[in-house]
Amino acid sequence: MRNQLILCISTLLVSLVAMQKAVASSDDQNQKIATSSYKNNVFYDIKIRQLNKGETSESLQCHRKVVDEFKWQAISFAELPQNQHFCFRASINIEQTTLMAEPVLLTGMLASVQFYWDGELLTTNGKVGDSRRKESPGLISTLVHIPDSGLSPGIHLLSAEMSTFHIGKELKSIGYILGVFDEQKLSSLVLTISMISALFLGVLLILSIIFQLVYWLYQRNLSFQLFSFFCFISTILLATEQAKFWLNYSYDWHVFRLSLIYALTFLVSFLLPVFYIQQYQLPRKKDWVFVILVSLLVLSIVNQDYDITSSLLFGGSLIWALTINLYQLKKERSGKVSSMVIFLGLTFVVLVPKYFNEVGFGFIFICLVMLMLVTLIKEMRNHKDQSLQAVRVRTEQLRRNMQPHFLMNCLTQLMELIEIKPKDAIVLISALSDEFRQLTKQSDQGCVVLIDEIELCNKHLKIMSLRYQQEYKLNVTGKIENVNVPASILHSQIENCFTHNRISSDRPFELLIEQVKDKIHLTLKTPIEKKVNHKGTGSGERYIKAKLAEVSLNKSSFTSYQEQKCWLSKFTYPNIEQG
Repeated sequence: MRNQLILCISTLLVSLVAMQKAVASSDDQNQKIATSSYKNNVFYDIKIRQLNKGETSESLQCHRKVVDEFKWQAISFAELPQNQHFCFRASINIEQTTLMAEPVLLTGMLASVQFYWDGELLTTNGKVGDSRRKESPGLISTLVHIPDSGLSPGIHLLSAEMSTFHIGKELKSIGYILGVFDEQKLSSLVLTISMISALFLGVLLILSIIFQLVYWLYQRNLSFQLFSFFCFISTILLATEQAKFWLNYSYDWHVFRLSLIYALTFLVSFLLPVFYIQQYQLPRKKDWVFVILVSLLVLSIVNQDYDITSSLLFGGSLIWALTINLYQLKKERSGKVSSMVIFLGLTFVVLVPKYFNEVGFGFIFICLVMLMLVTLIKEMRNHKDQSLQAVRVRTEQLRRNMQPHFLMNCLTQLMELIEIKPKDAIVLISALSDEFRQLTKQSDQGCVVLIDEIELCNKHLKIMSLRYQQEYKLNVTGKIENVNVPASILHSQIENCFTHNRISSDRPFELLIEQVKDKIHLTLKTPIEKKVNHKGTGSGERYIKAKLAEVSLNKSSFTSYQEQKCWLSKFTYPNIEQG
């Protein structure tokens, strides 16, 4: 286990370093392209000039078509300065043949701004100031119609006076988008994205509510609750992410939104591998959870950029989820589809980081939620089938206990006792009544306290003692307090022993009870007089396996075999509540 964790951590670090370099390389390449590219109807030659105290864009004639280039700094739009008051200039070559039908200017940035088109005031967003006190934050995006006079063929100037004092924290970039777009197509795109997002958010919220109800009303399976939390937090995360399309908030709230996205991404990245740990019932779960938590905390401080940190966290989460699924695949040959999808998602994150935050995250996220949902539905179906089987077998077991040959033998023995030992006959009638009463009561329960199960076994041994005129007893070793057991499984195995054998009285039945961490181990040793050709396919053992499956499909087991002149039956299951 320790070696596997070390190997996984090494793989995690190597993959994430490669991913961080790929993201940084992609960003640098995008900035170089944005700075130097020249295309029709696309802004180019972006420059800025800092304004000192008392200076304005008008006093420095920032909006003139021709200025002294010596004091101007060439940048990309993503490199807008933070906590500064400055002038901005960008050129655009309008080409009528390729210009869209309804052109509008779209900007997305963290700044207060006054825009000018060819020296004429175009729009104002917030209040520009030379200090934080004098500035009023503008909205994060603006959409402005360009006047017809500004769309004549040729080179045009977009200039502005900007201030960026309300960002709140140093960010890698505060300029997100600057361009001329078709208004109708842009509106259609935003509407489509919003509708898809709203649909997915609704589905996630409904799944969260459904599986929370399933957990409380149907089955207390922690996987259901983890999936419910995963969906609920994911709903908030995606809603916060899409807020930039739905809420045109002032830019001083942007860092708060990014911080909330970071926190929610951390929670989602933590819950994803923890879900698989619980689903596959991995050993040493606390160690897995601790190492995953520490690794994610380390990744969260590797880089100060929100987008890169979110990518690193989600990438780390995918690596852990892939490791857990591969471990399960090697151990039990399950988790093949999950491993494949997670591997493809991780490959996308590492090789195409440029598109991950905007497109890849949502796509991978949808695939993961669907996989988790399918896994839980399969588990619910298996649990339902096992429960139905247990009910059928439990009914069959009860009928088998009431079979005529069993009653006939008891009644025959009872008639003999009435003639020979009337007092023993009364005891036998009372013992039969007590056993059937308790057996009927337990048939409606999933599990009972171990003391009651041992009492039921002793009642059956008392009946057999009276019937065969020999003394049978059950020796119990181990702590029986606060231990529960699936109803009637020990009783069923003891009854099977009498069905297939005749037992001498000098060899007692033995029950060994062991509790290791959260698991109960019961070993029942029943005496036999000769070799038994018993394959364990009767209704008694089917009942035992079905009852154990009700407790846990993955963590319970039952084995039964002959060892010299004893028949050993070993039961293993997690400690459970009575009911």
